[in-house]
Amino acid sequence: MAVFHRPNEGRFGGCLFRTASYAAWEWWARFHALRGLPFDDDGMAAILNDAGIGALEAMIASSAHLTGSDLALFDNWARDNRGDIYANIGWGGTQKALNRRGAGLRGRVAHGPLPGGKDLPLACFNWGWSYVIARNCPVPELAYAFCRHAVSPGPSSDAVAAPEGVFDPFRPEHYADPRIIDAYGPSFLAEHRKAMADPIPDLYIARRNEDFESLTMWLLRALARQSDPETALRNIAARWNIITEQVGADQQRDRWLNLRATYPDRFVRT
Repeated sequence: MAVFHRPNEGRFGGCLFRTASYAAWEWWARFHALRGLPFDDDGMAAILNDAGIGALEAMIASSAHLTGSDLALFDNWARDNRGDIYANIGWGGTQKALNRRGAGLRGRVAHGPLPGGKDLPLACFNWGWSYVIARNCPVPELAYAFCRHAVSPGPSSDAVAAPEGVFDPFRPEHYADPRIIDAYGPSFLAEHRKAMADPIPDLYIARRNEDFESLTMWLLRALARQSDPETALRNIAARWNIITEQVGADQQRDRWLNLRATYPDRFVRT
């Protein structure tokens, strides 16, 4: 992004999401790319280290080569479609917006995995859920029947192919559907299918949202130069450990170890 960022010539390095809803995912990917894991074997926070600080410092440094980092979701996509920005981090919804008929970048985007360390291309399975049934659902059998119907081949393909839809491919037949190929483009779908095979997971543990709220708050403070990276990460780690104790250290540790077992085989902490 630094190479391409030439504002005086109307060119910009990136338009990465740096709002409260999305900043944490960028750090999450950068942290893992540096071979970091968020918790140790005892389930305690393990982010105040070279990987955690390096990921945050890289975010701060890259801020000099961004435009529109304060834009929300749809505004980010519209800004990207002007075609004067080199890079963005996106997912299926981003690609649908950039590839819709009449979009400025339709057919003009190259795709790749999130950058990682040597031999470690990354993908992050954020929003890693589909339909769920509420615990207090009065008719769970009916809800389950709807879920089964919605993710079956026909209805799910219709949903994924919808230009304004919110579902991205998740079944093998989706990648061969001409409507879905037109919606996303073959380049994105090829990369997406590879990414779905072995991504790093989101943080599926109890009170995950509280962990990410603390992470986001301190990341944004560091990005705004209101905190240094080490202090920000120390405060995040302290909050995570408090949450772990409140939930129950043994149970949270077991949840983390079960989650860690789902990491790709190629992901080795060094």
